[in-house]
Amino acid sequence: MRNKRILSFLVALVSLLTLLPAASAANDVYVGQTFYFGNYEQDGNLRNGDEPILWRVYSVDYGSRTVRAVSEYGLDSMVYNRSTSTTSWHNSTIRSWLNSTFLSSAFTSAEQGQLNSVYVSNSSDYVYILSQWEIQQYLDTELLYATEYARQCGAYTASDTGTSSYWARVDSTSTFGVFVGAHGSFYDHGNKVTEFDNAVRPAICVSFDVALGRWTPSSSDSSSGLLAMSNRPISTRSGPSTKYDELGTYWNDGGHTVTVLSRASGNDIWWLQVEFEYGGKTVRVYTGEQRIDIDVSRVPIEGGAIGSGRVTSTTTAYYGPGTNYKQHQQKISSGTTGAVMAWENGYVCLEFQPSGSYQIRRVWLPENVVSITYY
Repeated sequence: MRNKRILSFLVALVSLLTLLPAASAANDVYVGQTFYFGNYEQDGNLRNGDEPILWRVYSVDYGSRTVRAVSEYGLDSMVYNRSTSTTSWHNSTIRSWLNSTFLSSAFTSAEQGQLNSVYVSNSSDYVYILSQWEIQQYLDTELLYATEYARQCGAYTASDTGTSSYWARVDSTSTFGVFVGAHGSFYDHGNKVTEFDNAVRPAICVSFDVALGRWTPSSSDSSSGLLAMSNRPISTRSGPSTKYDELGTYWNDGGHTVTVLSRASGNDIWWLQVEFEYGGKTVRVYTGEQRIDIDVSRVPIEGGAIGSGRVTSTTTAYYGPGTNYKQHQQKISSGTTGAVMAWENGYVCLEFQPSGSYQIRRVWLPENVVSITYY
């Protein structure tokens, strides 16, 4: 009888465990995981453009496969509200700023399309800040470091710890603001909402794909990328430097419209990932920044590899994530291995070195013919 009870307990335990989300699975995210998404000025050097924003997951919803994340650093400094009169989160200056100025500055149109609205304090927001309860619940009232830019904008920084104070969302209507001090204590009364020396720590809600680095702007989304004009013939490569193979030169002159998707550094210059129509097909390639008339600082910096991949069957390769893109002349052989640089629209971008070649190549392949191990 005792053995039967033990067996029944073990069966029940196994059944329970199968219902729990596998947070450690390769396709899932977990609380505490970090990822880059969007760009914002951080190092205080306006001449070198914005820097990628680092986010940290504080809540995971396995049902909707979304995460809520907070910026790892304080990104700016501003008032909670311009007026000292009674205000709510819905009518606050900081909420308006986050969902207008910050939203358009930190995220491209395509990236904005990846943000999920969150209902907080009787408002539906794409960007918000955590309340006192949420900070205590999810962050354990941790200390915050502000970026150099935020400090330049007025964020208070303690001389002994180097940490900064930051605003918390007030759910009720009040004339006072709430913030976490530079040493971790809450100040929840008698603090003017017009104080400007508290950092702003934004929070967002995005999909698992964004948190795992699998999402990249899609050419099928008309809002993706930045439209620009070429100023000369476009010499192209499959990746962002001269170590990648050449893919030919398009047109004999400038004045052609392209969509600029991202930038990456190589050979001491910026290489732009661009798309354009040519010969009835879409082409996605890399070209040097000098060939495109655009303010490079507005172009998002692309991330690194998101995993490793092995081709499981010989397949056609494309210049982009779909059959509407130009095909490469040579098929990719089964057994080819390399780094997975991006995932989009059911296709993966594989970087590898062809046999007998000293140059590297990037191609797009259907994900069902690539065995992927995500980092």
